[in-house]
Amino acid sequence: MNRNMVDFQLIPADFILLLPEIVLSIGAMLMLFMELFLKDKKTLHQWTAFATFLIAFILLLSQGSNTLMAFGKMVRADLFGQFSSAVVLIGGGLTVLLGKEYFVSRDWHRGEYYSLLLFASVGMLFMVRGLDLLVIFLGLELLSISLYILVGYFRERLFSNEAALKYLLLGAFASGFLLYGIAYIYGAYGTTNLYEIRAMGSTESVTFYWIGLSLILVGFSFKVALVPFHMWSPDVYQGAPTPVTGFMATTTKAAAFAAMMRILFYGFPTENMDWTPLFWFFSVATMTVGNIFAIQQLNLKRMLAYSSIAHAGYLMIGITVGSETSVAGMLYYLLGYLFMNIGAFAIVQHIEGKDETRLNVESYGGLAKRHPAISLAMTLFMFALAGFPLTVGFTGKFYIFAAAMNQGFIWLILIAVINSLISVYYYLRVVIYMYMKPVVEETEFPPMELPAKVALTVCVYAVLHLGILPGNFITIAEEAVSALF
Repeated sequence: MNRNMVDFQLIPADFILLLPEIVLSIGAMLMLFMELFLKDKKTLHQWTAFATFLIAFILLLSQGSNTLMAFGKMVRADLFGQFSSAVVLIGGGLTVLLGKEYFVSRDWHRGEYYSLLLFASVGMLFMVRGLDLLVIFLGLELLSISLYILVGYFRERLFSNEAALKYLLLGAFASGFLLYGIAYIYGAYGTTNLYEIRAMGSTESVTFYWIGLSLILVGFSFKVALVPFHMWSPDVYQGAPTPVTGFMATTTKAAAFAAMMRILFYGFPTENMDWTPLFWFFSVATMTVGNIFAIQQLNLKRMLAYSSIAHAGYLMIGITVGSETSVAGMLYYLLGYLFMNIGAFAIVQHIEGKDETRLNVESYGGLAKRHPAISLAMTLFMFALAGFPLTVGFTGKFYIFAAAMNQGFIWLILIAVINSLISVYYYLRVVIYMYMKPVVEETEFPPMELPAKVALTVCVYAVLHLGILPGNFITIAEEAVSALF
């Protein structure tokens, strides 16, 4: 009894470990007060939220590479959590920079937008750094509640309300699976702490183990939109505000995958059940369905939604293979995918207009003649998403595919390569419209605001830098993954 009391005694070091989460939480509450007392200072809202993400990022990096645990081994700070948290904070910061331009044009710029982004990021940090299934679940719920509100942010729009309701119902359904799975795991091991489960190794309650982990995987499959749990994704992505769509397609997907990786590779023994056939099916079905449906989409938000599903299938290759190299490839690809997808959504939100009538690919006809810089950036992002050389999309896919080939997953990689070739069609369609099709309507777009330009420039630079000079980042990803195995 005394030992347990010591384990859960709160000490200052515990709170120091959680400084990034604490800073984000304070910033989220500060944004609500600013909305009350500084309602007209919209630019101040944006830069305060961005500064909050920046401070949290600096505090995260200042924690170094040592592995530390806090709150009775419920939270773990290691290189894996640090890398995943950095992806979350970068994604949150970029989304903040894109927010003002989008919402001011619609007369709907509110401080609670930034507050909800900050709260969602707090939840994601607990997901990627939590060492207890209940901590991961609570982080996921904080993220989900924030996203339900953000998806339905335009409460006067029927389409936005419909998307929020669908996401709420299916999200609650997924949370139920996850919670039931945690209950079964507790029945199998007598604890929900991944550190203790790892120390125990195998369990005699094999049935409870595989039922529990199966339910947990179903819950996370909803969150990352794996087939056949993907049906909510296109409607929700289309109905949500475009910056929120980019945030969900990248940052939240990265956090959910990171939590899956910690649960599967750190917490649970694999000898009780071979999950490879199931993961193989998830990977193939997800990339194939995502690409086939993306071909049919002329609405760019829906196309990018199905594209996001396909990319989840590519990422699942890393989990299917289950080696350190393949999981490191997943981490690297998640970082690169963040920049190429948020960059694409940044251009979509700038082009679509206040009434969102220019979301169809035909609206991009002749764009290169009117806005050559924006067209060039969009071309780069489409090439990166398709996996063209000299972009991070190519480097990330190559790294994952090579790791799978080394483990003998030849058929899986053959299917993945075919899917990548299929995806070239709908990505290049956007480029063809911009450079080879006539102008459909002579519409002048307002100049992009400085914060959005900064975000777009960062994305362009990162896509090229990570694609041409990936070495240091791949090394960091490999070191981060070593914390799981």
